Amino acid sequence: MYLKGYYDDVEFTKYCIINNVTPTLMAPRDNNFITNTSLSGSKFYQTRLGQIKLEVDITIKNDVMDNLDQLNKILFSTEPKKLRFSNRNDRYLLAIIDGEVQFSSSNKAGKAKITFISPDYFWRDVKGLTFVELEEGLGILENKGTAPTYPYFDLYFGRDCGYLCIMSPNGFISLGNPTQEDNIIVPPSEIAIDEPIVSSKGKLVGWTEINDAKTWIPDYNKISSGNKPYYTDSAVWVDMNEVGTDSKWYGHAFVKEFDKGKLEQEADIMTARMRVDASNIGQGRTMALLFVIMDENNIPIMTTSVYDTGDGKNELTVTCKIRDNRPGYEKYSKIIRTNKLKNLNGNIKMEKRGNLFSWLIQSDKTTMTQNNKIRVGQVVHIKKSATHAETGHPILNGYHDLDYTVGTSKTGADGSVAYRLDNGGWPIYWIYERDIEEAQTITKTTQPQIINETLYDSNLAQLRPKKVFFWQGAWGGTKPYEQFYVGNIRVDRHYTDRIHDVKNTFKSGDHLYINNETGEILVNGSNFTGAHDYDSRFFTIDGGPTAIKVITSSWADMPKIIAGFESRWLS
Repeated sequence: MYLKGYYDDVEFTKYCIINNVTPTLMAPRDNNFITNTSLSGSKFYQTRLGQIKLEVDITIKNDVMDNLDQLNKILFSTEPKKLRFSNRNDRYLLAIIDGEVQFSSSNKAGKAKITFISPDYFWRDVKGLTFVELEEGLGILENKGTAPTYPYFDLYFGRDCGYLCIMSPNGFISLGNPTQEDNIIVPPSEIAIDEPIVSSKGKLVGWTEINDAKTWIPDYNKISSGNKPYYTDSAVWVDMNEVGTDSKWYGHAFVKEFDKGKLEQEADIMTARMRVDASNIGQGRTMALLFVIMDENNIPIMTTSVYDTGDGKNELTVTCKIRDNRPGYEKYSKIIRTNKLKNLNGNIKMEKRGNLFSWLIQSDKTTMTQNNKIRVGQVVHIKKSATHAETGHPILNGYHDLDYTVGTSKTGADGSVAYRLDNGGWPIYWIYERDIEEAQTITKTTQPQIINETLYDSNLAQLRPKKVFFWQGAWGGTKPYEQFYVGNIRVDRHYTDRIHDVKNTFKSGDHLYINNETGEILVNGSNFTGAHDYDSRFFTIDGGPTAIKVITSSWADMPKIIAGFESRWLS
């Protein structure tokens, strides 16, 4: 019986006879080795199979030219098509004619050799894909051929699932989180940050120092950072020795991310508090403070700024701010309200609950005392109540009204300080410090003050706080406030539901598609964006039966799993 040949499912042996098909064991194999000129032999690196070439010897018995036309109608192609033979009816080769085909005669008994070349190194199953449904996550995929083939999987989830792993002898694919739960019991609130101010070797423990603060907060383009603060117990201060003379704010900045909670690191609902003490009696001193809640992209969600530019009023300007919604201004903030405080010895509190943003700045009742020191060369006056000098001499009438210049000072055995007061270049009296008008102690008392602001903004509701940023400084060429330090900073994460329904990797109704050959992992037609085990690798199944096992979250139902593959042969 003659061997029949088919190209694109059309028999071409109606117009010729196949004398011989030269078989090959497999496609040409290339092997790569790593050699070392100092060592004998080599180290195997990798191997690859090339393209199958098939030589078919044919004869056209009669009417060679007419039959050539018929062969051309069948065999001419601009792309590889199915080539198969009757002695191997279970497989085909994607192939196209390669090179020139010459016949020995144009009349009769014309013989020729046709070379077919394939882009593949394997033959394919004429039946196409084989489908196997895995029962309870277990199944056998039987490749009837001799070449490895790539399976793909369709998985249909009837309920939520947090983790899925497909295992085979040649590799595995692990998706999601194996410890993910379906429901989690959460507390009403948990601590996201609770950092007392503690320094070690000149560093603020637990915080990251920021040296380019104005790139984080671009709407404050005259702030600098990188200046070294100084620390006392549970407080960070502006070091006056670090304040330069240029017209800008000199200071330091720090940032810290939230600690991971029961569910996540970010917070949908949160409360942030900062302890601040900022008060002043003297003139010309300055201060500025920024307390900012940011998301993972350093977008400022809520801001409280406090500052005094040193205009002599000793009054703090307090602004409540949220992110600017204008395109291109995502890192900028806009002022919601501006308020004034005499001092701030209390707490700044910012809270976000969905689309509700609130600020509470509370300053306690405070008393601040300032002892004015007398210096040599200072012009001073004798108190009206003083009757005698330090030497015991009485103070004569009219001498209380004179202007005196401090010449020098001395300290007695009992620790009391006296100053020599001169007039017209002549020493007049030694006067105790307590009897000099300018040496008085100034006491400033302020009553409790509260600033309370609230805002609803649905455009910002989706922003999720993840970190705290604060900056502290003074204006160039001035001294910082006499009392100006930041104390404890605390952030609490809140939950409205005690039982949290976890947003699982796969949800009920999802369709997961995995193609080992193309590397596609799709969920409902879109690229999978969840967790993917770094050690996962796409796999093949060899000739013969291969066991497949699928593992899911312990609490999840097994999805419906259909595996598809085609058997492949090396020859």
